[in-house]
Amino acid sequence: MEPTKSAAGTRGFLVNGKWHFEGEELDVLAPHDGRVVARIFRATPAHVEAAISAAVRAFETTRKLPSHQRQRLL
Repeated sequence: MEPTKSAAGTRGFLVNGKWHFEGEELDVLAPHDGRVVARIFRATPAHVEAAISAAVRAFETTRKLPSHQRQRLL
């Protein structure tokens, strides 16, 4: 069987509803043959802090919802 051929796309990361395409770029390698399957960006400490802050703000809203509504959102 011949491996599937596809162009390695560049992927960003999502923080607080906004896609980021910045920072150190890394290759994602296929484990079976080592070919590059994607390029990604490594989040900076500032991105991590922004993600944590966004999660805390979101929790303040969702924690007030009944469990069946939280389940539906998830």
